[in-house]
Amino acid sequence: MNIAQQIYQEVQSLPDIQAQEVLDFVGFIKWHKQKASSKQQVAMQKLNELRGHYVVSDFSREELYDRSCLR
Repeated sequence: MNIAQQIYQEVQSLPDIQAQEVLDFVGFIKWHKQKASSKQQVAMQKLNELRGHYVVSDFSREELYDRSCLR
């Protein structure tokens, strides 16, 4: 039995209100993963835009964070 089947089996025994909470939690996990992926894509796009514009040794780490809006 795989994990999805185990979850299904457990959820079947719950009252509808609690099963809805499980479903809401699954939705939250998916949303959170999508949000994190989206943030990473934005950061990579920004990095590609800035590629070649700065010589890294000219700036401290703090300055680079400030300039890249990663804070």
